[in-house]
Amino acid sequence: MNSIPYIMNASGWTFFVDGRAVKITPDDVRYTDIVDAVMANDEKTLLRLLKENTTSYIINSVSETIKDYDNLQFVERDENGVITTIASYKTQILPKCLQKKLISLWKSGCTDFTHYFKFIDNLMANPSETSREELYDFLSYQELPITSEGTFIAYKGVGEDMYSLRGNAETRVLQGKVNGHYQIRNNPGDVIEVVVADVDANRNNWCSAGLHVGSYDYAKGFGKRVVAVEVNPQDVVSVPTDCECQKCRVSKYKVLNEIKEAYTSPDVEVDGIDVKECSKDRTPVNVEASDRGIIDEMCSPANISKTREAIERNIQNHFVNREDGTLSPVFLGGPTIIQGTNIAQLCGSVGRKNKISRATMLALVLRLGYSVSTAPGSISRFIVTL
Repeated sequence: MNSIPYIMNASGWTFFVDGRAVKITPDDVRYTDIVDAVMANDEKTLLRLLKENTTSYIINSVSETIKDYDNLQFVERDENGVITTIASYKTQILPKCLQKKLISLWKSGCTDFTHYFKFIDNLMANPSETSREELYDFLSYQELPITSEGTFIAYKGVGEDMYSLRGNAETRVLQGKVNGHYQIRNNPGDVIEVVVADVDANRNNWCSAGLHVGSYDYAKGFGKRVVAVEVNPQDVVSVPTDCECQKCRVSKYKVLNEIKEAYTSPDVEVDGIDVKECSKDRTPVNVEASDRGIIDEMCSPANISKTREAIERNIQNHFVNREDGTLSPVFLGGPTIIQGTNIAQLCGSVGRKNKISRATMLALVLRLGYSVSTAPGSISRFIVTL
C-alpha cells in the first residue's frame, strides 16, 4: 500500500490525502487505530480514519455502545473530504454541547444513558424555542452534571444568611420564604419558584428580574456562600449575554447543599439534598492514543539512557546473527539501518515490561530520536536509522 504518502517524526505522522495534509499526533484519539491500519496494510480503514475528525471518531465509538436506544440515530456527512458523524434524537440534530455531554458520559464509563435522554426530553419540553437555544449557550460555557431525573446541576451565590443577595418586590414568589427585603431564602431542601411571566426573557437585559443560577466560578464570585441547585431544563427562561453566558434566569429550582468546589462528574445521583458523583463508581473508557505518561517517564533525564540502551540491546539480540556476529539479512546498508515489520519486535522487552501498545512503542521510538521512514513497496514496513 503506497498510495497514501506520509512523513513520520517525533511529533507524529503527516499523511497526504486528497491534496491536503493530515497531521496525527501521538495524543490523537485515532492514533492507535491508524498505526494498526498502517501495519496491517489496511488502506481502506486508514483512509476512513484520516477523513474522520476526532469528534466524529469518538461519536462513532459511542454509537457502538448506545445505538439501540429508541429515536437515536447517527448520520455520516462527507463535506470537503472530511467525514462528520452527527447524532440526532427524535429527528433533532443534537447541538455540540449535547454531543459533548454524550461523549463525556461514555468516557466516564457510563453504560445506561436513560438519564441523558430524559434530560433532552425535558429540554425539548421547554415551551420556548428561544429559551432552548439560549440554554445551549449556557451549557456550552461549562459542562454541568445531569441527574437521573434529566435535570442539571448549577450553582448559586448567596449571602452569609443564605438569602439571595438581592430582592425584587415585583417578583411573585410561588414557593420559598421571602424576608422583608424581598430576598429569598436558599436553605438546603428549599424549592424556589416564581411566576414565569416575572422572569425577564430578554437576554440582552443583563441584570434583570428572575431567579439566577450559573457556573461555579460565577456563583463563587457573586456570593459569600455557594449552594448547588437542581434545575429542570423546562424551567429555563433566558441566558443573559454578559459574563460569557455563565448564568441563566429560571423560574424554579431546588436548593441542594452548600459546597466548596464544583462537581466534576458528568452525571450525579441526587438523594434529597445529597449529591453523589456517578463517575467515581465507574471505570472510565481509555481513549488515549498512547500512554504519554509512560513515554514521559521512560524518556525522562533519569531514565532515557537506560531506555535507549535497552532498545539498542534488543535490536542487537534480534538482528545480529549470534553465532558468528554478522548482521542479519534484514539489515540494509550497514549496522545503523534496520528494516522490520513489527514495532513490538523493535522494542522487545521494553514494550512488554511496560505493557504498552504498538502505537505507544512507535511513539517512544520517535521520541528517542530514531529516524523512521517507509520501506520500499509497503507502507507497513519501516526503515529505522539508529
